[in-house]
Amino acid sequence: MAQARGLRRSISVTWASASADTLCVADASANTVDAITGPFQAGTAFAALAKDSGVASLVGTVDLTAGSSTPLLMGVKSPKGLLFSPRGQ
Repeated sequence: MAQARGLRRSISVTWASASADTLCVADASANTVDAITGPFQAGTAFAALAKDSGVASLVGTVDLTAGSSTPLLMGVKSPKGLLFSPRGQ
């Protein structure tokens, strides 16, 4: 996990690989795994921000140049893990 400046807690960060078609998100509080289907561009950074991080709970892409994020999934209670899965797996 990476520590983001200005946030009170850790966030989960991962990058899409060339073969990634599904992003799996573990929600620790809801005891669920959500799947977001792609395709995703290789090298794109994704972050999971839990509600205890000081911002709204979400999963989104991260613009590493601008330092901003674009939400993909909101309303998750406590996203704690991100995993990319290739097509059909």
